[in-house]
Amino acid sequence: RRCVQETGVLLSLKFLWNLPQNPEIVNTAGYKGFFYHFLHMETGLRFRDVELSTIDTALLMAGVMTCYTFFDSKGDPIENCLLYTSPSPRDLSTARMPSSA
Repeated sequence: RRCVQETGVLLSLKFLWNLPQNPEIVNTAGYKGFFYHFLHMETGLRFRDVELSTIDTALLMAGVMTCYTFFDSKGDPIENCLLYTSPSPRDLSTARMPSSA
Protein backbone atom coordinates (compact mmCIF):
# COMPACT_ATOMS: atom_id res chain seq x y z
CA ARG A 1 0.00 0.00 0.00
CA ARG A 2 2.77 2.46 0.90
CA CYS A 3 4.52 1.79 -2.41
CA VAL A 4 1.32 2.63 -4.31
CA GLN A 5 0.94 5.87 -2.34
CA GLU A 6 4.54 6.84 -2.95
CA THR A 7 4.13 6.21 -6.66
CA GLY A 8 1.03 8.42 -6.73
CA VAL A 9 2.81 11.21 -4.88
CA LEU A 10 5.80 11.06 -7.21
CA LEU A 11 3.54 11.16 -10.28
CA SER A 12 1.81 14.26 -8.88
CA LEU A 13 5.11 15.95 -8.07
CA LYS A 14 6.55 15.17 -11.51
CA PHE A 15 3.37 16.57 -13.08
CA LEU A 16 3.84 19.83 -11.15
CA TRP A 17 7.56 19.94 -11.90
CA ASN A 18 6.97 19.64 -15.64
CA LEU A 19 4.38 22.41 -15.82
CA PRO A 20 5.54 25.56 -17.60
CA GLN A 21 6.62 28.50 -15.42
CA ASN A 22 6.91 31.72 -17.40
CA PRO A 23 5.70 35.33 -17.48
CA GLU A 24 3.10 34.64 -20.16
CA ILE A 25 -0.59 35.14 -19.38
CA VAL A 26 -1.76 31.84 -20.89
CA ASN A 27 -0.35 28.31 -21.07
CA THR A 28 1.51 28.57 -17.78
CA ALA A 29 1.12 27.20 -14.25
CA GLY A 30 3.15 29.85 -12.50
CA TYR A 31 6.07 32.20 -12.54
CA LYS A 32 9.45 32.07 -10.75
CA GLY A 33 8.35 29.16 -8.55
CA PHE A 34 4.98 30.64 -7.60
CA PHE A 35 1.86 28.79 -8.69
CA TYR A 36 -1.45 30.35 -9.70
CA HIS A 37 -4.39 30.22 -7.29
CA PHE A 38 -6.40 27.84 -9.50
CA LEU A 39 -5.05 25.41 -12.07
CA HIS A 40 -7.04 23.29 -14.53
CA MET A 41 -7.31 19.74 -13.18
CA GLU A 42 -6.56 18.12 -16.54
CA THR A 43 -3.80 20.37 -17.84
CA GLY A 44 -2.37 21.98 -14.71
CA LEU A 45 -2.37 25.34 -16.47
CA ARG A 46 -3.66 28.67 -15.17
CA PHE A 47 -7.45 28.84 -14.81
CA ARG A 48 -8.93 31.96 -16.39
CA ASP A 49 -7.28 35.11 -15.02
CA VAL A 50 -6.47 34.11 -11.45
CA GLU A 51 -3.48 35.61 -9.65
CA LEU A 52 -0.22 34.10 -8.52
CA SER A 53 -0.66 32.86 -4.98
CA THR A 54 1.98 32.99 -2.27
CA ILE A 55 -0.39 31.22 0.12
CA ASP A 56 -1.22 28.33 -2.21
CA THR A 57 2.44 27.97 -3.17
CA ALA A 58 3.40 27.83 0.52
CA LEU A 59 0.74 25.19 1.20
CA LEU A 60 1.97 23.16 -1.76
CA MET A 61 5.58 23.34 -0.53
CA ALA A 62 4.45 22.29 2.97
CA GLY A 63 2.81 19.26 1.38
CA VAL A 64 5.95 18.52 -0.62
CA MET A 65 8.05 18.65 2.57
CA THR A 66 5.56 16.39 4.37
CA CYS A 67 5.76 13.82 1.57
CA TYR A 68 9.54 14.11 1.53
CA THR A 69 9.64 13.34 5.27
CA PHE A 70 6.97 10.63 5.18
CA PHE A 71 8.62 8.69 2.37
CA ASP A 72 12.09 9.08 3.91
CA SER A 73 13.28 11.00 0.82
CA LYS A 74 14.16 7.73 -0.93
CA GLY A 75 14.12 7.26 -4.64
CA ASP A 76 13.25 10.13 -6.94
CA PRO A 77 14.75 13.53 -5.98
CA ILE A 78 11.79 15.44 -7.46
CA GLU A 79 10.82 16.80 -4.03
CA ASN A 80 14.19 18.52 -3.78
CA CYS A 81 13.74 19.99 -7.24
CA LEU A 82 10.42 21.60 -6.32
CA LEU A 83 11.63 22.81 -2.94
CA TYR A 84 14.89 24.30 -4.12
CA THR A 85 13.46 26.07 -7.17
CA SER A 86 10.65 27.74 -5.23
CA PRO A 87 11.13 31.31 -4.11
CA SER A 88 12.76 32.01 -0.80
CA PRO A 89 12.71 35.29 1.14
CA ARG A 90 16.16 36.24 -0.20
CA ASP A 91 14.92 35.77 -3.78
CA LEU A 92 11.99 38.10 -3.19
CA SER A 93 14.28 41.01 -2.29
CA THR A 94 15.80 41.02 -5.77
CA ALA A 95 12.84 39.91 -7.90
CA ARG A 96 9.40 41.42 -7.76
CA MET A 97 6.35 39.24 -8.16
CA PRO A 98 4.56 40.31 -11.34
CA SER A 99 1.11 41.81 -11.03
CA SER A 100 -1.70 39.57 -12.19
CA ALA A 101 -2.74 40.17 -15.76
